[in-house]
Amino acid sequence: MKDNFFTIDAELAENIYKTKNNLKEIDMEKDFFKKYKAKAKDSFNTKWKLFLFNHVINKYTSNKLTFDEFVKFEIDRNLVQLYSAEYWQREREDSINELKIDKIFNTLKNLDVENVKLKNECSVHYEKHFEEKIFPINDFLTLLKEEKCHYCNL
Repeated sequence: MKDNFFTIDAELAENIYKTKNNLKEIDMEKDFFKKYKAKAKDSFNTKWKLFLFNHVINKYTSNKLTFDEFVKFEIDRNLVQLYSAEYWQREREDSINELKIDKIFNTLKNLDVENVKLKNECSVHYEKHFEEKIFPINDFLTLLKEEKCHYCNL
């Protein structure tokens, strides 16, 4: 009878161990997808901000933004350079394309507020296509496994 008691204990211990490992794997998987979804959201926000910025600095005559324009919009190095190195680094009274940075800032803020519905629509579309067209999940997994910084290799 005593041996049977220990056998049950050993089985129970093994089941508990397996359950804990499974829960750990489930938690790791949840954490992975949480990180991936956060990257998708960050990526969308970057594209949205650059989309608005491009619209303003190129002085489009209409403040009407469309879903199709967003989907077709592609980020290029020159725009990123202008946005990060000039718009964010210069004084508000400086100009880009004959527009004061302060004016650009206020226009961007207004466009963002005026286009909440469009932003949400674009966000849903972007996240649906993120894995397929923008940043495949296998690339993200590879990036997480790297021991060096993706950008500077340190």
